Amino acid sequence: MQLPDHALFSIDANLPATGPTGLVEFDHLGTILYGAAFNHVTNKIYVTNTELPNLTNFEGPGSHGGTTVQGRLSESRITVVDPGTGTVDSQHINQHIQYQHLHTDVPDVVDVTLKEHTLATPMQTVVSQDGSTLYTVAFGSGKVGVFSAASIEDPLFETNFDPTVESANYIEVGPGPSGLALDEANGRLYVLTRFNNTVVAIDLVTKLSLIHISEPTRPRLISYAVLCLKKKRGGGGGG
Repeated sequence: MQLPDHALFSIDANLPATGPTGLVEFDHLGTILYGAAFNHVTNKIYVTNTELPNLTNFEGPGSHGGTTVQGRLSESRITVVDPGTGTVDSQHINQHIQYQHLHTDVPDVVDVTLKEHTLATPMQTVVSQDGSTLYTVAFGSGKVGVFSAASIEDPLFETNFDPTVESANYIEVGPGPSGLALDEANGRLYVLTRFNNTVVAIDLVTKLSLIHISEPTRPRLISYAVLCLKKKRGGGGGG
């Protein structure tokens, strides 16, 4: 049995209210989709998502069930959609993670520094006016990923993209970043960090935060942020 996996829909807005819709479906973009952005220069759509190995069962070490998702619960990705050709190309942005290594191994050989190059749960993406650069918030990592459009759209992404190198362009912004606004005229990137109810202004040249506008009136969110930060600092790769 096969179930449909229609993930993104294109509807011709210029067609009349009655009659054909010009509907086009794009399939298999990811398990959970978080956001989409259009690059008007390259005519590509970027869909942030996580891919979960739902065909694999069980959470434990796999000694009884024979399979386990332990160590590889999900992958954080940006899927590139070409509306002109209908092609779909999913890019795993954390391919540096050594999934075969677990903290339960004896000895524990997990490289905990890998999380410094990791972007967990990519959400909103904005594209620069010239179409050359993508900015993507990583909700689970407290960062903004900065990518060149050429690298994300590269058909040989798996070979050419090295997160341990590209992470030099990532920007630390604070807990739970979920929204972005790009002000290229003034060289600013504004980031909403949800856990502490703050808007962070980033200088696009120095990649440094200029100002934090905070309204911390939600103690539950702040407590949850502390919990997530503790898990981040003591955890593994993160996706």
